[in-house]
Amino acid sequence: YDGVGPEGFQVVGNGNNYGTFSYADLPLTLGPLQGDGVTNYEFGVFDLNDPDCGDSYLLGPVDCDGCGIGGLTMEILEITANGYIVWIDLEQYDPDNLGFDLFLGDDLIGFFSYNDLPIELELPCFPDNFIVLTACANDQPDCCTSLEVELPPCSDGCQIFGLTATPTECNNDQQFFVELDFDFVNVGNMGFSVIGNGNDYGDFEYADLPILLGPFTADGTTVLEFIVKDNAHPDCSNFIELGPVNCGEDCVIGQIFAQFVEITGDGVKFEVEFGHENTGSGFAVFVDGELYETFSYDHNPFFLVLPCSNTGYVAFLTICDQDHPDCCNGIDLEVPPCGDACDIFDLVVEVGDCHDDGTYTLFLNFGYSNPGNDFFEVFYQGELIDFFPLNELPLVIEHFPGVNSGIDEITVCINDQPNCCETVEFEAPNCEQGDVWPGDANSDNIADNFDLLNVGIGFGTEGPSRSNVSIGWQAWPADNWPQMFNENDVNYKHADCNGNGLINTADLGAILENYGLTHGPVAPYVPPPATDNDPPLFVNLPNGTDIIVGEPFTAPIVLGTENLPVDDIYGLAFTLEFDPEVIDPNSIDVQFAPSWLGVDQINMITLSREFANEGRIDVALSRTDQNNVSGFGPIAAFIGIIDDVLGKVEVKISVTRCKAIMFDETQIPLQKPMESVIVTDTHEPAIASQIRLYPNPTNDWLFFSLPVDLQIDELKVIDVDGRVLRTMVQPGHAISLRGLPSAVYWLQLRIDGQIVHKKVVKF
Repeated sequence: YDGVGPEGFQVVGNGNNYGTFSYADLPLTLGPLQGDGVTNYEFGVFDLNDPDCGDSYLLGPVDCDGCGIGGLTMEILEITANGYIVWIDLEQYDPDNLGFDLFLGDDLIGFFSYNDLPIELELPCFPDNFIVLTACANDQPDCCTSLEVELPPCSDGCQIFGLTATPTECNNDQQFFVELDFDFVNVGNMGFSVIGNGNDYGDFEYADLPILLGPFTADGTTVLEFIVKDNAHPDCSNFIELGPVNCGEDCVIGQIFAQFVEITGDGVKFEVEFGHENTGSGFAVFVDGELYETFSYDHNPFFLVLPCSNTGYVAFLTICDQDHPDCCNGIDLEVPPCGDACDIFDLVVEVGDCHDDGTYTLFLNFGYSNPGNDFFEVFYQGELIDFFPLNELPLVIEHFPGVNSGIDEITVCINDQPNCCETVEFEAPNCEQGDVWPGDANSDNIADNFDLLNVGIGFGTEGPSRSNVSIGWQAWPADNWPQMFNENDVNYKHADCNGNGLINTADLGAILENYGLTHGPVAPYVPPPATDNDPPLFVNLPNGTDIIVGEPFTAPIVLGTENLPVDDIYGLAFTLEFDPEVIDPNSIDVQFAPSWLGVDQINMITLSREFANEGRIDVALSRTDQNNVSGFGPIAAFIGIIDDVLGKVEVKISVTRCKAIMFDETQIPLQKPMESVIVTDTHEPAIASQIRLYPNPTNDWLFFSLPVDLQIDELKVIDVDGRVLRTMVQPGHAISLRGLPSAVYWLQLRIDGQIVHKKVVKF
């Protein structure tokens, strides 16, 4: 920093205000933060005297669990005006796991088996061309890896993107070459040219990528520029700079010497000196992996001030050249105890009564020594609550804004002493008065199939009606009912979704009307772990030979088996996932016939919500008589139609995000095996025998012979991998296969509402 004001700076990020600090406090320690392997942490630093003076840093996900999934990659195969075709792959995964869930932002794309990698997907266009893909191990919502991608614009036109310029090792003449590489779509057939720094490097073919340019002289000052242009589309280009490159001897950071100087009010002071050769413009100093400061080599030796401690500690000091980030050296630095360091101890928190606004009274007290300040700060969930004088201890906060019930925590720090802090856990009360969001029956910030379970538990219960009986998605004031759900102490009033004072079937309308809407962060559901001895929930698919392409099939949804029955269940909610490219999304349905679990509209309520094009159906069933049941066998049925396929296709339906409960809301662990069958399309219509292709094989034109009263309404050319290469409407009696590689292809003909498949060989 330079030219900053005397009042210090503020640190913010991810919606949190981490507080204000003095520049003398650097470096800072912030946290604790969740190392969930998913969250990106942003940090913005702003000078308090000049808010326009600031900087920011984005810290990628930190995985403290090491769950085994990682290396998410994406490759763009094709770009059009309507979207992208991409390949998705994973470099690391647990082969013993069934597969993974893939998310685009917060939206689930679908479930995939690791055996299907790499996966080809179609993605739509995005307004800002920036997306985040996340892959999570099956049934492990906290085991994820993410990839941020900036996409080139959607366009049918020529595009050159992803341009890179990589220097090679220097040769004996102090020269080097540059490897140039990039991605491209919709380019011309005349190749491309490269120019830069007044030089024309020539014309090249796209098939020659990557190309090597040079040699260039490594003088350590010249910045090289490279402009790539498509020769057929001069406006289709991209640009990159490289350099400067220095071919001198290797950079070396030599031995580091650190001499203790004194203990000051700011901390423990050291003088640090080190040797260096062939270095750049400056160096960076890191303490325990965190950047301490950057200096020019004119400031070698330099002073280092580390935080005080009453016991002493060992810090790891690292020095790296700024122009050669791999040119580093480090030492362990023993920091002596200060003796008079700031310390907080015996932090005690007690809670008092709740208030009508949902807050509660909090009593706080602690001991301290050598504060160096007359004030302390109270932090909750990373945000500063307020400053308080030390002489007001013990402190009473009348309206503490706690948002969690159960185990919670609070942090206390001496003002302007970010290393003098203490955190304590305490049992927080449930002060929910809370408004009702119609459809969010379990008060988890979303209306979904899990909410039906609370309606089933409270079914038939009466309580105070709302003053405004509405299912509009907004917060409606409501009086508390006498009853509470066991899970998370949610009041029964939330299950009265329509606000009429009675929990019954009519409340399902609010869930369906507002399905998927949220009013706050939604925590991922983590089911209890299941073993081989727990009952299964699965879709029992028919034999592949019993499924006829184009005709409906019925697959029972089975809960429990004769050997692994379910004991004392009241309700369950789950999601079915399928491939919409295999099962026609317009054909799917879930039916609830009478079963051992209950009879719909008699002693059971049910719900199904289809997201057909996403290949997902949310399902829920719950009894309504406050009695558990035990048993096994079908509880519902999945109905669908296999779409037109060529040859063999694997049909898979998996169960995800499953929650099963007893009446007292005890959760029941369930296995979720995935069923799959192979379906072969052997049912061609009778007109297939009346259609002939000639010549077959062919190297260009292909002619059709068919009855005079018939015509081809639509024709698709499909390769052996099932990809549609061409689609033609009413092509007549001949088509050209010119431009297609020599291979075997399928023709899918739609004639008079019937589908016929014919094989053709192109040579």
